[in-house]
Amino acid sequence: MCQIYRPPPDPVVLWKRFASPHECDALLELAGGLPHLPALAAGAPQGTIRRSLSKALHWDHHPQLAAFQARMLAAAQNWTGEDRLDPSVLAIGEPMNLAAYLNPGDEYRSHCDGRCGARPSAQDRIATSIIYCQVADEGGHTTFSNGHLKIVPEQGDMLTFGYLVDGRISLEEHSACPVRRGQKWIATQWYRAAGSYATAARAAEAEFCAESEKRIDGDGRAERAVSC
Repeated sequence: MCQIYRPPPDPVVLWKRFASPHECDALLELAGGLPHLPALAAGAPQGTIRRSLSKALHWDHHPQLAAFQARMLAAAQNWTGEDRLDPSVLAIGEPMNLAAYLNPGDEYRSHCDGRCGARPSAQDRIATSIIYCQVADEGGHTTFSNGHLKIVPEQGDMLTFGYLVDGRISLEEHSACPVRRGQKWIATQWYRAAGSYATAARAAEAEFCAESEKRIDGDGRAERAVSC
């Protein structure tokens, strides 16, 4: 099922139960487990602050990632409304990133994944997918400043959002709220603007979602508030 929090051109879409527990376990196994992720990242561009452990998974080192990443890409292509997402992102794009928020207070403060407000170059990020393989017992939600959205995911959900609007990278600032209790770990894939894609690549994911779209209008799990 897809929950559409905001439609294109700057969509925010939550795919329910996109990743199975088996797929999440496989990603974690490829990373060597949470205790083996690299050291704490305490800084990020544009003066933002990130407190988490992270590791990049390179598809050339892990061929079994290819089919899973292709499925993520197909979903992003269908729901960003962006015809410039590259089907060869698995070869020329960025690796998948695993991030773990293991301690109370771990967070990622407000930031843009792309170059906020800039005109994109051929290789700029224009969309992001986040898979929530483990959600915190309390806290750890994702918020968007634009539209005052708070996303409260469940295990296995995938959040996709695009930020190429009228030829510019939108000011799509978002945050990972502090973890208050429990632990959270996610898998993130960024997509870049390059080339074109075959319409067949998105057909399977379009069919997956067509019967069960749900627009969120401010009640339920889409809270109209940016505060964590």
